Amino acid sequence: MDSLRFGILSTARVGRRRVVPAMQQAPNILVRAVASRDARRAQAFAHALSIPKAYGCYEDLLADPEVDAVYIPLPNSLHCQWTVKAAQAGKHVLCEKPLAASAREADEMIAACEANHVLLMEAFMYRFHPQNEHVLGLIQDGAIGPVRMVRAVFTFTIGSSNIRLDAALAGGSLMDVGCYCVSVARTIVGAEPRAVSAFANRAVGSRNRSSRCSRTAAGILASAGPRFTDRYNLRRGSFRRRWLRSRRSRFAARAMRWRVRLRYGTDLFSTE
Repeated sequence: MDSLRFGILSTARVGRRRVVPAMQQAPNILVRAVASRDARRAQAFAHALSIPKAYGCYEDLLADPEVDAVYIPLPNSLHCQWTVKAAQAGKHVLCEKPLAASAREADEMIAACEANHVLLMEAFMYRFHPQNEHVLGLIQDGAIGPVRMVRAVFTFTIGSSNIRLDAALAGGSLMDVGCYCVSVARTIVGAEPRAVSAFANRAVGSRNRSSRCSRTAAGILASAGPRFTDRYNLRRGSFRRRWLRSRRSRFAARAMRWRVRLRYGTDLFSTE
Protein backbone atom coordinates (compact mmCIF):
# COMPACT_ATOMS: atom_id res chain seq x y z
CA MET A 1 0.00 0.00 0.00
CA ASP A 2 1.33 3.45 -0.93
CA SER A 3 1.85 5.84 1.99
CA LEU A 4 0.09 9.20 2.17
CA ARG A 5 2.62 11.93 2.97
CA PHE A 6 1.29 14.56 5.36
CA GLY A 7 2.34 18.08 6.22
CA ILE A 8 1.13 19.80 9.39
CA LEU A 9 0.04 23.45 9.16
CA SER A 10 0.58 24.80 12.69
CA THR A 11 2.28 23.61 15.85
CA ALA A 12 -1.00 23.49 17.78
CA ARG A 13 -1.05 21.34 20.90
CA VAL A 14 -3.78 19.02 19.59
CA GLY A 15 -1.49 18.12 16.70
CA ARG A 16 1.61 17.73 18.84
CA ARG A 17 0.01 15.67 21.59
CA ARG A 18 -2.73 13.75 19.81
CA VAL A 19 -3.07 13.76 16.05
CA VAL A 20 0.52 13.58 14.80
CA PRO A 21 1.57 10.75 17.18
CA ALA A 22 -1.52 8.81 16.03
CA MET A 23 -0.65 9.44 12.39
CA GLN A 24 2.86 8.14 12.95
CA GLN A 25 1.46 4.84 14.20
CA ALA A 26 -0.56 4.31 11.02
CA PRO A 27 1.19 1.99 8.52
CA ASN A 28 0.05 4.00 5.49
CA ILE A 29 0.90 7.54 6.65
CA LEU A 30 4.20 9.43 6.67
CA VAL A 31 4.41 12.82 8.40
CA ARG A 32 6.97 14.63 6.26
CA ALA A 33 6.83 18.28 7.31
CA VAL A 34 5.50 20.85 9.76
CA ALA A 35 5.09 24.61 9.30
CA SER A 36 4.66 27.53 11.67
CA ARG A 37 4.82 31.30 11.43
CA ASP A 38 7.76 30.95 13.84
CA ALA A 39 10.57 28.85 12.36
CA ARG A 40 11.94 28.00 15.80
CA ARG A 41 8.61 26.56 16.88
CA ALA A 42 8.42 24.50 13.73
CA GLN A 43 11.94 23.17 14.31
CA ALA A 44 11.19 22.30 17.95
CA PHE A 45 7.97 20.53 16.89
CA ALA A 46 9.81 18.61 14.17
CA HIS A 47 12.61 17.62 16.54
CA ALA A 48 10.20 16.42 19.25
CA LEU A 49 8.23 14.22 16.82
CA SER A 50 11.04 13.19 14.46
CA ILE A 51 9.57 15.00 11.44
CA PRO A 52 12.13 15.46 8.62
CA LYS A 53 11.24 19.00 7.53
CA ALA A 54 10.32 22.24 9.33
CA TYR A 55 9.17 25.42 7.58
CA GLY A 56 8.89 28.97 8.86
CA CYS A 57 5.81 29.76 6.75
CA TYR A 58 2.80 27.79 5.57
CA GLU A 59 3.30 28.60 1.88
CA ASP A 60 6.67 26.81 1.82
CA LEU A 61 5.11 23.61 3.10
CA LEU A 62 2.32 23.81 0.51
CA ALA A 63 4.98 24.12 -2.20
CA ASP A 64 6.76 20.95 -1.05
CA PRO A 65 6.32 18.23 -3.72
CA GLU A 66 6.89 15.52 -1.08
CA VAL A 67 3.66 16.47 0.72
CA ASP A 68 0.43 14.91 -0.57
CA ALA A 69 -1.98 16.13 2.12
CA VAL A 70 -2.12 18.60 4.98
CA TYR A 71 -3.62 18.52 8.45
CA ILE A 72 -4.91 21.96 9.52
CA PRO A 73 -5.31 22.56 13.29
CA LEU A 74 -5.21 26.35 12.94
CA PRO A 75 -7.72 28.65 14.72
CA ASN A 76 -11.26 28.30 13.35
CA SER A 77 -11.13 31.63 11.54
CA LEU A 78 -8.20 30.43 9.39
CA HIS A 79 -9.63 27.10 8.27
CA CYS A 80 -11.20 28.43 5.09
CA GLN A 81 -8.20 30.50 3.98
CA TRP A 82 -5.65 27.72 4.30
CA THR A 83 -7.92 24.95 3.05
CA VAL A 84 -8.45 26.91 -0.15
CA LYS A 85 -4.70 27.56 -0.51
CA ALA A 86 -3.91 23.92 0.15
CA ALA A 87 -6.43 22.82 -2.46
CA GLN A 88 -4.98 25.24 -4.99
CA ALA A 89 -1.57 23.69 -4.27
CA GLY A 90 -2.99 20.26 -5.04
CA LYS A 91 -3.00 18.97 -1.45
CA HIS A 92 -5.72 16.89 0.15
CA VAL A 93 -7.01 18.44 3.37
CA LEU A 94 -7.80 17.05 6.81
CA CYS A 95 -9.18 20.11 8.61
CA GLU A 96 -9.83 20.34 12.32
CA LYS A 97 -13.36 20.81 13.53
CA PRO A 98 -15.34 22.95 13.11
CA LEU A 99 -14.71 22.78 9.39
CA ALA A 100 -15.63 26.43 8.83
CA ALA A 101 -16.82 29.53 10.64
CA SER A 102 -19.93 29.83 8.45
CA ALA A 103 -21.90 28.03 5.77
CA ARG A 104 -20.49 30.44 3.19
CA GLU A 105 -16.94 29.49 4.13
CA ALA A 106 -17.80 25.79 4.01
CA ASP A 107 -19.20 26.20 0.49
CA GLU A 108 -16.03 28.01 -0.58
CA MET A 109 -13.81 25.27 0.84
CA ILE A 110 -15.81 22.52 -0.84
CA ALA A 111 -15.80 24.34 -4.16
CA ALA A 112 -12.01 24.87 -4.05
CA CYS A 113 -11.35 21.21 -3.28
CA GLU A 114 -13.72 19.99 -5.97
CA ALA A 115 -12.20 22.35 -8.53
CA ASN A 116 -8.69 21.07 -7.75
CA HIS A 117 -9.71 17.39 -7.47
CA VAL A 118 -8.55 16.94 -3.87
CA LEU A 119 -10.32 15.45 -0.86
CA LEU A 120 -11.58 17.51 2.08
CA MET A 121 -12.43 15.95 5.44
CA GLU A 122 -13.41 17.35 8.83
CA ALA A 123 -11.38 15.81 11.68
CA PHE A 124 -14.19 14.25 13.72
CA MET A 125 -12.25 11.29 15.07
CA TYR A 126 -15.14 9.99 17.19
CA ARG A 127 -16.95 8.71 14.09
CA PHE A 128 -14.32 6.01 13.63
CA HIS A 129 -14.18 4.75 17.19
CA PRO A 130 -15.56 1.19 17.59
CA GLN A 131 -17.88 2.45 20.34
CA ASN A 132 -19.65 4.85 18.01
CA GLU A 133 -19.80 2.38 15.16
CA HIS A 134 -21.45 -0.07 17.55
CA VAL A 135 -23.93 2.54 18.79
CA LEU A 136 -24.97 3.42 15.25
CA GLY A 137 -25.32 -0.26 14.42
CA LEU A 138 -27.61 -0.79 17.41
CA ILE A 139 -29.75 2.18 16.44
CA GLN A 140 -30.00 1.06 12.81
CA ASP A 141 -30.95 -2.44 13.95
CA GLY A 142 -33.76 -1.04 16.11
CA ALA A 143 -32.26 -2.16 19.43
CA ILE A 144 -33.80 0.81 21.26
CA GLY A 145 -36.78 1.39 19.02
CA PRO A 146 -37.42 4.62 17.09
CA VAL A 147 -35.20 7.47 18.27
CA ARG A 148 -37.35 10.33 19.60
CA MET A 149 -34.74 12.53 21.21
CA VAL A 150 -30.99 13.05 21.17
CA ARG A 151 -29.43 15.07 23.98
CA ALA A 152 -25.68 15.74 23.82
CA VAL A 153 -23.52 17.56 26.38
CA PHE A 154 -19.80 18.26 26.15
CA THR A 155 -18.03 20.43 28.74
CA PHE A 156 -14.56 21.15 30.01
CA THR A 157 -12.67 23.77 31.98
CA ILE A 158 -10.62 26.59 30.48
CA GLY A 159 -9.13 29.87 31.65
CA SER A 160 -10.60 33.25 30.78
CA SER A 161 -7.71 34.08 28.42
CA ASN A 162 -8.00 30.88 26.39
CA ILE A 163 -7.91 31.35 22.61
CA ARG A 164 -11.11 29.32 22.32
CA LEU A 165 -13.04 32.30 23.71
CA ASP A 166 -11.79 34.75 21.09
CA ALA A 167 -14.75 35.76 18.92
CA ALA A 168 -12.40 37.23 16.32
CA LEU A 169 -11.03 33.72 15.77
CA ALA A 170 -14.52 32.19 15.51
CA GLY A 171 -14.24 30.84 19.03
CA GLY A 172 -16.84 29.92 21.63
CA SER A 173 -18.16 26.75 23.19
CA LEU A 174 -20.69 26.04 20.43
CA MET A 175 -17.97 26.18 17.77
CA ASP A 176 -15.34 24.32 19.78
CA VAL A 177 -17.20 21.47 21.50
CA GLY A 178 -20.78 22.10 20.44
CA CYS A 179 -19.88 20.96 16.93
CA TYR A 180 -19.41 17.46 18.36
CA CYS A 181 -22.91 17.55 19.86
CA VAL A 182 -24.49 18.78 16.64
CA SER A 183 -22.50 16.29 14.58
CA VAL A 184 -23.48 13.27 16.64
CA ALA A 185 -27.13 14.34 16.62
CA ARG A 186 -27.18 14.66 12.83
CA THR A 187 -25.33 11.35 12.49
CA ILE A 188 -27.80 9.48 14.71
CA VAL A 189 -30.90 11.05 13.20
CA GLY A 190 -29.65 10.85 9.62
CA ALA A 191 -31.51 14.02 8.62
CA GLU A 192 -31.01 17.76 8.46
CA PRO A 193 -32.64 20.27 10.86
CA ARG A 194 -36.04 21.74 10.12
CA ALA A 195 -35.75 24.44 12.77
CA VAL A 196 -32.96 25.79 14.96
CA SER A 197 -33.04 27.77 18.19
CA ALA A 198 -30.21 28.79 20.52
CA PHE A 199 -29.44 30.66 23.71
CA ALA A 200 -26.34 31.52 25.72
CA ASN A 201 -25.70 32.64 29.26
CA ARG A 202 -22.83 33.93 31.31
CA ALA A 203 -22.62 33.94 35.07
CA VAL A 204 -20.85 37.20 35.94
CA GLY A 205 -18.12 36.76 38.52
CA SER A 206 -17.61 33.05 38.01
CA ARG A 207 -16.75 33.56 34.32
CA ASN A 208 -19.05 30.67 33.57
CA ARG A 209 -19.88 30.60 29.86
CA SER A 210 -22.26 28.33 28.05
CA SER A 211 -24.28 28.06 24.87
CA ARG A 212 -26.87 25.60 23.72
CA CYS A 213 -28.60 24.77 20.50
CA SER A 214 -31.72 22.70 19.97
CA ARG A 215 -32.80 21.34 16.63
CA THR A 216 -35.78 19.50 15.25
CA ALA A 217 -35.03 17.17 12.37
CA ALA A 218 -37.46 14.70 10.80
CA GLY A 219 -39.74 15.07 13.81
CA ILE A 220 -36.94 14.26 16.27
CA LEU A 221 -35.87 16.72 18.95
CA ALA A 222 -32.11 17.14 19.31
CA SER A 223 -30.46 19.39 21.86
CA ALA A 224 -26.78 20.27 22.26
CA GLY A 225 -25.30 21.67 25.47
CA PRO A 226 -21.66 22.69 24.95
CA ARG A 227 -20.15 24.56 27.87
CA PHE A 228 -16.91 26.22 28.92
CA THR A 229 -16.41 26.89 32.62
CA ASP A 230 -13.55 27.79 34.93
CA ARG A 231 -15.66 27.84 38.10
CA TYR A 232 -14.94 24.27 39.11
CA ASN A 233 -11.70 22.32 39.20
CA LEU A 234 -12.17 19.63 36.54
CA ARG A 235 -8.53 19.07 35.65
CA ARG A 236 -8.90 15.32 35.62
CA GLY A 237 -10.74 15.48 32.33
CA SER A 238 -13.74 16.59 30.36
CA PHE A 239 -17.26 15.29 30.77
CA ARG A 240 -19.40 14.17 27.90
CA ARG A 241 -22.65 12.26 27.99
CA ARG A 242 -25.10 11.47 25.24
CA TRP A 243 -28.68 10.42 25.87
CA LEU A 244 -30.86 8.79 23.28
CA ARG A 245 -34.54 8.50 24.09
CA SER A 246 -37.02 6.18 22.45
CA ARG A 247 -40.45 4.80 23.23
CA ARG A 248 -39.09 1.74 25.05
CA SER A 249 -35.83 2.80 26.68
CA ARG A 250 -33.28 5.49 27.32
CA PHE A 251 -29.90 4.76 25.87
CA ALA A 252 -26.72 6.30 27.35
CA ALA A 253 -23.25 6.42 25.86
CA ARG A 254 -20.69 7.52 28.44
CA ALA A 255 -17.62 8.54 26.51
CA MET A 256 -15.33 8.91 29.53
CA ARG A 257 -15.77 5.19 30.33
CA TRP A 258 -15.97 4.04 26.70
CA ARG A 259 -19.12 2.18 27.63
CA VAL A 260 -22.47 1.74 25.98
CA ARG A 261 -25.39 0.55 28.07
CA LEU A 262 -29.13 0.45 28.34
CA ARG A 263 -29.96 2.59 31.33
CA TYR A 264 -32.32 0.02 32.79
CA GLY A 265 -30.55 -3.05 31.42
CA THR A 266 -27.15 -4.68 31.08
CA ASP A 267 -24.02 -3.56 29.24
CA LEU A 268 -24.18 -4.14 25.51
CA PHE A 269 -20.62 -3.18 24.68
CA SER A 270 -17.53 -2.03 26.51
CA THR A 271 -13.83 -1.65 25.75
CA GLU A 272 -12.94 -1.99 29.42
